Amino acid sequence: MDINLQNKISEYLKAERNQAIINSDEFYFQKAKDELQKFLDLEVREEEKQILIANKKKYEELKKLFQDSEEFSDFGKTIFSLVSYCDLKAYKKNELNQYDDKRVLASAFVRMNNWLEQLITYKFEGQLSEGSVKNAIEYLLHPEDHFTMLSENHRSLISENLFKKSYNKSTFKQDFIDFFSGLSIQVKNPVNYTHLLSCLSYDISPEWKESIIGLISPDGTGWQEGAINDLNGADYIILWNHRKPNGTTKTFKLLKDCIDENGSFKIFYTSKNNAIYIAEVIDFATSAQEYNKVDWENNYENITWKLNSFDEYRDGDKSASWVYLVNKFYKIEPIPSSHFKYYFSSGYPSVGSQTPIISMISNIEFKKNQNMKKTIELLQYKKQIILQGPPGTGKTREAKQIAQNILGLNEKELQESKQFKIIQFHPSYTYEDFVRGIVARPNPEGEGIIYEAENKTLGKFAKNALENYKKSQSITSNNSLETDFDRFINFIIEQLDLSGKFNISENVYIFSVEDNRFKYKGDNWSAHANGLNMNFSQLKKIIELNLNSRQEIVKNELLNSLTRQHATYYQNFLDLYKKFISNNPSKIDKEDLKNFVLVIDEINRANLSSVLGELIYALEYRGEKVESMYEVDGSQNLVLPPNLYIIGTMNTADRSVGHIDYAIRRRFAFVDVMPKDLTSEMEGGEFYTDLFSAVKALFTKDEYKTKSDFISQEFEPKDVALGHSYFINKSEEGADMKVRWNYEIKPILLEYVRDGVLKTDALKKINELETTFSLKIE
Repeated sequence: MDINLQNKISEYLKAERNQAIINSDEFYFQKAKDELQKFLDLEVREEEKQILIANKKKYEELKKLFQDSEEFSDFGKTIFSLVSYCDLKAYKKNELNQYDDKRVLASAFVRMNNWLEQLITYKFEGQLSEGSVKNAIEYLLHPEDHFTMLSENHRSLISENLFKKSYNKSTFKQDFIDFFSGLSIQVKNPVNYTHLLSCLSYDISPEWKESIIGLISPDGTGWQEGAINDLNGADYIILWNHRKPNGTTKTFKLLKDCIDENGSFKIFYTSKNNAIYIAEVIDFATSAQEYNKVDWENNYENITWKLNSFDEYRDGDKSASWVYLVNKFYKIEPIPSSHFKYYFSSGYPSVGSQTPIISMISNIEFKKNQNMKKTIELLQYKKQIILQGPPGTGKTREAKQIAQNILGLNEKELQESKQFKIIQFHPSYTYEDFVRGIVARPNPEGEGIIYEAENKTLGKFAKNALENYKKSQSITSNNSLETDFDRFINFIIEQLDLSGKFNISENVYIFSVEDNRFKYKGDNWSAHANGLNMNFSQLKKIIELNLNSRQEIVKNELLNSLTRQHATYYQNFLDLYKKFISNNPSKIDKEDLKNFVLVIDEINRANLSSVLGELIYALEYRGEKVESMYEVDGSQNLVLPPNLYIIGTMNTADRSVGHIDYAIRRRFAFVDVMPKDLTSEMEGGEFYTDLFSAVKALFTKDEYKTKSDFISQEFEPKDVALGHSYFINKSEEGADMKVRWNYEIKPILLEYVRDGVLKTDALKKINELETTFSLKIE
């Protein structure tokens, strides 16, 4: 192990999670081990056993069975509880996992259907397929001999890319221990050692990790529409391709691993460089032997486009090189091929070929990124913006994401950064409060934030930003010419190395560098065959005089001693220097100039004219002093520097808030944050799409432009409609759709009726929604 990697691991060992593992007296996953034993010991009647085995591949049916049938409820709770300790995305993990920190064996992201199928098979048949589920069970049974690195793909990649040897399951444990042995890591309970090594390996995952999400397949022949129609009447469809994907052996291996970890991989069928269709593949075979082995006919019901043998998959002179089982096939809004990152450097494949892809950006994500980019550009130009929109649109969350981007920090780093503050306004907020401040801090006892008083919040925060700005400007001012001149000289020398000469004008060029002098000559010169000398120090002095005095260079005293010809060439050099600096501006070291971001939550709940006072002037005239009513470190002068950004959030539905006058509006840029359908961004069941659409119809007939028949004329849909966050499934936290409706959504709708935002006719519609979606709590 090289010294740099050792240093990285030594730092990761100090992390809170790793220290908890090191200092744990008991087995770190004892609750999971107990739950596994409870699951294995659970008595199940023969009739119930046969039902479970028959439905082990049908996750949704099993989940409904566990919820609705008293006979199966204990089994369901036990199996879900076991998985809640194994996988980060386990069903009802926050409810069933009894650890305060909700620890899990791994971030495996194995689909719940795979967990249930494998565990039911293991309990009743004593068998487990190779893969993540088997590795989890083996670890819980014998943790000292196994790892919480559940994926076989990850184990193989670690062996190849970290250990520099082929993966061997029987020797993997020793290979792993040998790799980390030089660090002399000690744990209180030796049984936790292998889990600690697993965590460290994921901490350094950029050193070894390799994975793909699917394939790009150019194919605009149009057969996909027929396949989609036929799949509508079936559960599965079998497709094939006459070519194997690029990087055949390794690609197939990574595709198998993707299925093991995620339940499927995607094939994006493209036409004219745009992905139009997606097939989700849950299994595949690359030969007749494999095809017979997978036995899809007996393992899966209701398959369309299935033929009896591998050799029958053909079309004219083209025969199948591999076939794949698909459970979902659908058309999408076109995604440009540029949104995909390819596994191979060759990029977009030719027609008929299939290339593996590492990642993709959906249209929604791309649009979101573009909107974020525009908002950040607006903030950088205006220096202060307000994110405005109805309740539940995630304005505060978006403000933090903008701050993360501006500051170059992740979520955790943002909370701890001295370059970030979030404060909250309220109706009784005053100028004194703003200067002295109420500050939002992470709750030390759990999730969320708490608000505390802190003296002179804005003043001190702005002062820190100003001191940093002055320091960076001083560094830049003192070093600018020195640094830029050196860069300019180095640039010319680099060009000489590449081409042998560097033109400073149409017919004069530099051909060598000796003793801090350029040797130069003209193409048509007969005299001075070896060229003339141009002194670096003279050149630098001429540039400095010109930049500082703004005089014409021919008037500089230094040039009066030079010949007209020399003066002309020095002028040419000055022009080149200016052009170079314009095209290659000097960059301030990121350690010198830092950005500072202040988020003002609920900014319109205070009387802004009163709260801001003379700061209204400072917002527009950055860098100029305004006199404050209060001292900050002995001075009443307050300056808002250019590196201080202010982001406000504003709930447009709150009628009790103070008025924002034109003077203040002129100094802020306003950005709409609207409700949006998150269906395509979230996996099935994570967003209540139908309820969102039904509630949306109370306010608008389209995208918040045309009013519905239920909203009062004096209100605009975009100001009062309920945001998407109300419709995100939080059942893992104990808040299912009924809870969210009765305690969050319905109360706001009823309040809207009382306040005249919605007409009284809306009451009937609200009651209909409650009945239609079975939302009433008995």
